[in-house]
Amino acid sequence: MKAKKLNSNLHNRRQMTRNRRNEKLKEETAPTAHLVGFARGLEPEKILGATNSLGKIGYLIKWKGINNDDMVTAEEVKQRCPQLLISFYEQCIVWTDNIGTEAAGGETAAREKS
Repeated sequence: MKAKKLNSNLHNRRQMTRNRRNEKLKEETAPTAHLVGFARGLEPEKILGATNSLGKIGYLIKWKGINNDDMVTAEEVKQRCPQLLISFYEQCIVWTDNIGTEAAGGETAAREKS
């Protein structure tokens, strides 16, 4: 009888330990699982892209030290990392030298015909 009672107590203690461990894991992972963007306390590394879904501009941000990317609102990016936003748009700009030349050449040709 004592052996059954000892086994039962041991089983109960193990189960309590498992339950505590599971609860602790839930507490550690649950809050950060639903947080996105700057709410996770991460530092942005790079802006990967931009979108205008549902009429609001958002940016896809790559974070330093992790592989997950998040969509962040334009307002938050403007406030928290404006230099990164400027760098992103500088990379998107396509420079061409012949725009001014074509316009001037077209106007000159039109004047000569008249």
